[in-house]
Amino acid sequence: MSASGIRHPIAERHLQLTNGGHVDVLIWAPERIADGEFRCAYQIQGMTVARESHAIGADGIQALMLAFEKIGVELYTSDDAKSGALRLDGELDLGFPVPKGLSDLLPKVGS
Repeated sequence: MSASGIRHPIAERHLQLTNGGHVDVLIWAPERIADGEFRCAYQIQGMTVARESHAIGADGIQALMLAFEKIGVELYTSDDAKSGALRLDGELDLGFPVPKGLSDLLPKVGS
C-alpha cells in the first residue's frame, strides 16, 4: 500500500496473539486532502479480516490523534482482544487510546 503517497508507514506496532500469531498496526503520515482537512491512513493486519481505514482531522496532529483512537476502538472491540488473546509485550493494554466515552473498552489494571 502507498497510503499518503509515502511508500512506508511512519509508525508500526507489533502485537502478539496467544496462539503464536501476530497483529501489525501500520500508520502513514497525515496528508492534506483539502483546505483545513487532513487524512491519516492506517492498516491493521493479522486479525481475521485485515483492516484499512483512515481518520480525518482539521490538521495533521488531529488526524493522527483520531487515527490512534480509531485503531484503539478497532483493536479493543476485536474478538481477539475480548477473549484476552491479543497482547502487547504480554499485557492486555495494547497502548492505544480510545475516545473518552468509550473508556470502558480499555482493559482493567491488573487484568
